[in-house]
Amino acid sequence: MSDPVQVADGLWKRLIAHQPAVAAALALQLRDLPNDWPQRLLGITRPHAALELPAPSGMPMEIQPYGTSDWESCLACAESVSSAATTRASQPATRRWTGH
Repeated sequence: MSDPVQVADGLWKRLIAHQPAVAAALALQLRDLPNDWPQRLLGITRPHAALELPAPSGMPMEIQPYGTSDWESCLACAESVSSAATTRASQPATRRWTGH
């Protein structure tokens, strides 16, 4: 497992660089969390215990701000290309079926 503190640091830096408004909104939300947020949100009493929580299996991070310079390793780009290919492949059948 990756160090969650390092992952969070890297994610924060990329979020600030690629989506500064989202980073600002997230900072405001974090600032407004109640003192007992670990218990309310995660069901644990110690905030540092959250660093040991496992990630759900089979759930990729969907919100990672991807750099546009490295599109070949970008999961969101791969999904987009896959969706576009599926859409292109199904268009002729859709046209025949709908008449459009």
